[in-house]
Amino acid sequence: MCLARPRTAGSESGTVGAVAALPRPVVRRTISVAAVLLATAGILVASPLALPLLGLVDLLRPGPAWRTRTWCLVAGALVNEVAGVTLAAAMTLRFLGRNDRPAAQRRFHRLEHWWAARHALNFRRFAGVRWVIENPEEIDHGPAVVLARHSSHIDAILPVLLFGVGQGLELSYTLKVSLHLAPALDIFGNRLPNVFVDRHPGPDSPMDAEL
Repeated sequence: MCLARPRTAGSESGTVGAVAALPRPVVRRTISVAAVLLATAGILVASPLALPLLGLVDLLRPGPAWRTRTWCLVAGALVNEVAGVTLAAAMTLRFLGRNDRPAAQRRFHRLEHWWAARHALNFRRFAGVRWVIENPEEIDHGPAVVLARHSSHIDAILPVLLFGVGQGLELSYTLKVSLHLAPALDIFGNRLPNVFVDRHPGPDSPMDAEL
């Protein structure tokens, strides 16, 4: 769902529910960023050898070149994530203590739009994912509450593409807490008025009040 209740941007108070399942932000981001950096370095180093071999196997076997495409899809996603982490960290330092100001919020929203658009382009290029939008004329300039039903992580970014990139709107999201494991989203997502929620809150969860 989009347009959750605004909070003070730049804090970590937007995460509610059973947050104990994930480490604290500094520990979590240290682990997730290090994992993405190592995976990116590994796949880029291996690509000069792996891509010709995968291309040869795909050439010798009938059907789509899914092995090469899968490698490129993963490599592209990792490179996009590293770029997103770098930009989010730089912007966090630039607006340190001022993340809730309008100029900072605009920059973080632009980063969110760029990050989603790059991942969407990666899916289109290497996985052949296409989106069909029916009745695009119904999309207005808001404000609006968007209840987006999605079945995968891929189409979860559709509201950003449709309303953010397409219409220039600044979205506030409710997101499941496990998406903190995507380091770029973890950093810039907590600088914006989003709420990260546990899908199975306990009876004493403050989630309803936060929303």
